[in-house]
Amino acid sequence: MNVCVLAPFRVVPHMSGAARRVFEICAALSSAGVSVILLHAGASGLAQPGLRVIGFPALENSVVTKQFAWSEAVDKYLSSVNLALCRKLIQVMNRTKIDILQLEGPWSILATELANAIAGRTPFVYDSHNVENLSVRFSSSVSWIWPFAALMENETARHSQLVFCVSELDKTKMCGLYGLPERKIVVIPNGVRNSDYRTKPATQIRKRLNLPSHSKIIFFHGELAWKPNAEAARTIVESMASHFESQETAFLIAGPHPSRELLRDASRRRNVRVLGYVPDIAQYVCAADVCIAPLKTGSGTRLKILEYFAAGKPVVATHKAVEGLEVADGIQALVLDDTGEEFICAIRAALMPELSHRLGETAKAFAEDFEWSTIAKKIVRAYESVLDRHHK
Repeated sequence: MNVCVLAPFRVVPHMSGAARRVFEICAALSSAGVSVILLHAGASGLAQPGLRVIGFPALENSVVTKQFAWSEAVDKYLSSVNLALCRKLIQVMNRTKIDILQLEGPWSILATELANAIAGRTPFVYDSHNVENLSVRFSSSVSWIWPFAALMENETARHSQLVFCVSELDKTKMCGLYGLPERKIVVIPNGVRNSDYRTKPATQIRKRLNLPSHSKIIFFHGELAWKPNAEAARTIVESMASHFESQETAFLIAGPHPSRELLRDASRRRNVRVLGYVPDIAQYVCAADVCIAPLKTGSGTRLKILEYFAAGKPVVATHKAVEGLEVADGIQALVLDDTGEEFICAIRAALMPELSHRLGETAKAFAEDFEWSTIAKKIVRAYESVLDRHHK
């Protein structure tokens, strides 16, 4: 089976949640024996046997768009009018018999329909990382384009053979928004490589950051240009860290593209460090004593929660942060309505050894059901159902 996965953005593992989902799905599929071509706005190469990565020139590098602060968003949201993407996709479809096209988000639907009209009718599925319409409307810094997002998502959902959603909650939302029959939507959850979070030495991070061996690390990470993560980071700096200044604690915030304001305000806190992009996030997760997710907005499900669980860490999170996952308060994590005083108290409780151990063990067991290799098998079965219908 030959599958072409079309991502209208740069796919770099350990970066944004969307990029990690795309890369891990491609890697797991190729390990399962599927021949995968990943087409993205980045470099070309061979990621692993069975996984070819083919790049196309990004719109953000054009003379017209690269002057704007939001040029990176142009890559994704206007990818259908990127002629380089259309040309490259047609070349791939002409040179290789593609059985399934998988669209990562709705933004390249017009390019896909054009390529299909020229290079042959190939069935495609829509991998919905979240309900894009709602995500853009309530979480994006360019929320004003949400009517366009709704239009693109409706077009993609209606013309795809299957829609992948990350949770039953998102499935319900998609059915309600676009009138889709339930049989057209398959829940393909986010996943985690559990082994990556169980073999990392925890002492190196403290040495690297010159932290006392007895200090407690409270950790959060995410793409800090994404509004929900940026707001969570500001909450940590402005509201949470001050409650722990008298203790030997260090709040570590990792993730690319922190704002200058966040860096400035964090520098005024003795117990906060904004690390920016780190190449191996698993090391930092494994070094943490408590992982937190004080998210107030967002959609889909959060890879970071599964990563924290895989490492067996006690997690303190908002209901929004664990939305779409069947996480029970006091069992896999401490789950709060808001990020105020109760959240602070929950962090203190999670630092206690007995509760920390109990939460970590149940969280680790929870993560076992989200191994990427298991998820890949479900995707292959979905592909086979599409091909069966296509060939009838």
